[in-house]
Amino acid sequence: MGLKINENKTKYMLMTRDPAPFKILNVHQFSFEQVENFKNLGANINHKNNMHNKIKSRIMWQTESTTQ
Repeated sequence: MGLKINENKTKYMLMTRDPAPFKILNVHQFSFEQVENFKNLGANINHKNNMHNKIKSRIMWQTESTTQ
C-alpha cells in the first residue's frame, strides 16, 4: 500500500511574479511537465492567478449550453 503516481496525468504549476522558463521537474524516477493553467473542480487556475480566464470560460460554457 502506498501512494501511486500517474506520471502521465500529473503536472505542476509554478506561481511566481517573475517569468520563469518551462522545465521538466524530475523527482526520483518520475518526470512532471510544467503547465501555465489547469482546471480543478471546475475552476480554471493559471500561473498568474488571474480570474479573466475563469470568467471567459464560464461565459463560453453558458453560451454553449443555451444554444444546444
